[in-house]
Amino acid sequence: MTSRSRLAGAAALLLASTMGSAQANTVDIYQEQYNGGGTGLYNTVLATLTSAGSGLQFAGFTYDTDTPGAIGGVAQTDRTSAYTAVAFNLGNSGDGTETTFARNLAETTAVTFSGRTEIPDALSEATTFSVAAGYFAIKVGEYTAFFQNLTAPATLSLSFSQEARAAGLSHVTVYNGTVAVPGPIAGAGLPALLALGGFVWARRRKAAAVAA
Repeated sequence: MTSRSRLAGAAALLLASTMGSAQANTVDIYQEQYNGGGTGLYNTVLATLTSAGSGLQFAGFTYDTDTPGAIGGVAQTDRTSAYTAVAFNLGNSGDGTETTFARNLAETTAVTFSGRTEIPDALSEATTFSVAAGYFAIKVGEYTAFFQNLTAPATLSLSFSQEARAAGLSHVTVYNGTVAVPGPIAGAGLPALLALGGFVWARRRKAAAVAA
């Protein structure tokens, strides 16, 4: 292979990798607000959620009624979007309330609560986590945003980063699947135990391979 061919091949590879990273799925999460008449306004970005992979991997739910609103000044025509999601003010809601809300958004009763993982304060402003679930939700302060995993049942790796005005990531809830968040998680329940079990299994397998 000539030097020119090698250079062309390297340039093509660099372009392909750059295009792949540029296609990463990033969703801005807008805070639900109301004017005096009770009409929903979505102009304040709370946080962003980005997938580690390329292409369209997940989508955010944009409204919970048959009348779409305008998010950041852009009218919504679909219930889900690859660029935006609405964080609905559900207050101090429980798992049952959030599950019912998720079913209304997805327009299916097949959405089943699997569990929630509380986020430590140290990870509340920016963290990465993975979900192997068809639907999931994240709570930022008193606002909850819902998403659909378009790669399910494949695992979706996500990166959360809050805006300065946000109250921090409270918890991640999954429906029809599991979630894993790195770092010590107090009271995470079954999802964290499943993630820990996978980690221990991987360590034992590696140790056995070295011994052999």
